[in-house]
Amino acid sequence: MTDEFMGPPWQMDWRLDALADRDGLPELTQKMADEARAELVTAEDPYFLWQ
Repeated sequence: MTDEFMGPPWQMDWRLDALADRDGLPELTQKMADEARAELVTAEDPYFLWQ
């Protein structure tokens, strides 16, 4: 961690670091991560099934 002012949260570049880490993974692992993310995005929310 740093004691310096990091600026507003919408200006943080954590996602660029995450993208660089993802790009460093083997291609098969990247594909598996993409598939898992797609499954999470398209999954039904169990709390809203009853409405």
